[in-house]
Formats: sequence, structure tokens, C-alpha cells
Amino acid sequence: MVIRRVYFIYSFGFLIIRTICVCLFAAEIDCESRNPLDVLTSLPSKIYNIEIERFIVHIAKDPAHLSGGGFFIISRSILLRIAGAIVTYELVLIQMYTIK
Repeated sequence: MVIRRVYFIYSFGFLIIRTICVCLFAAEIDCESRNPLDVLTSLPSKIYNIEIERFIVHIAKDPAHLSGGGFFIISRSILLRIAGAIVTYELVLIQMYTIK
């Protein structure tokens, strides 16, 4: 019985940590995909050409990111919103439990 409980706690904790890491790395992709835009816009006019201009437009219009089925983009702001909703839900549950 103790082994099952320890296994459950370990596997659940590992699952939570793995999910958090995937979400944070996905949010980092969204942030890092905008970095080449700064470098490309600061290029001297001597080497600036139509291909660089197209690449700048492409990065500005459609940056690389991970999305949830095309419904939302995983970014730091959405992670904070999800965490806030979870904390709010937990606080409401705690308040309802203490009332009974």
C-alpha cells in the first residue's frame, strides 16, 4: 500500500513537472522567434535586399510558435492566465469546503 502511494505521488509529480517544462519551453519558442527581427532590421542598407525584406515581413506577420490545435498560441501571458484561473478555482473550492 505504501509503495503504491509513493509511486502515485512520484508519477503525478513527474507528470506535472514535465507538463510545466513543455509549456515553458513552448512559451520560450514564441519569445525567441522574434529575436531575428531585431537583427534583420538593424542591417546596413548595403546588404539589405528583397529577400531580407521578405524574411522580415514573414517573421513579423507569422512568427514561429506552438499552438493548441490552432485555437491558441502558447505564450507566457496565456500560461499566467491559466495559472491564475487554476488558483482562483482552488481558492473557491477551499472556501466552499470550509463553509460545509
